[in-house]
Amino acid sequence: MCNFVIMLICYMMRIVLFFIYL
Repeated sequence: MCNFVIMLICYMMRIVLFFIYL
Protein backbone atom coordinates (compact mmCIF):
# COMPACT_ATOMS: atom_id res chain seq x y z
CA MET A 1 0.00 0.00 0.00
CA CYS A 2 2.71 2.46 0.97
CA ASN A 3 4.56 1.71 -2.25
CA PHE A 4 1.43 2.48 -4.27
CA VAL A 5 1.04 5.85 -2.52
CA ILE A 6 4.65 6.76 -3.25
CA MET A 7 4.18 5.80 -6.89
CA LEU A 8 1.02 7.90 -7.10
CA ILE A 9 2.78 10.93 -5.59
CA CYS A 10 5.71 10.55 -8.02
CA TYR A 11 3.29 10.33 -10.94
CA MET A 12 1.41 13.45 -9.83
CA MET A 13 4.68 15.34 -9.38
CA ARG A 14 5.66 14.45 -12.94
CA ILE A 15 2.34 15.78 -14.24
CA VAL A 16 2.77 19.00 -12.25
CA LEU A 17 6.32 19.49 -13.56
CA PHE A 18 5.10 18.75 -17.09
CA PHE A 19 2.44 21.48 -16.87
CA ILE A 20 4.97 23.90 -15.36
CA TYR A 21 7.33 23.37 -18.31
CA LEU A 22 4.44 24.00 -20.71
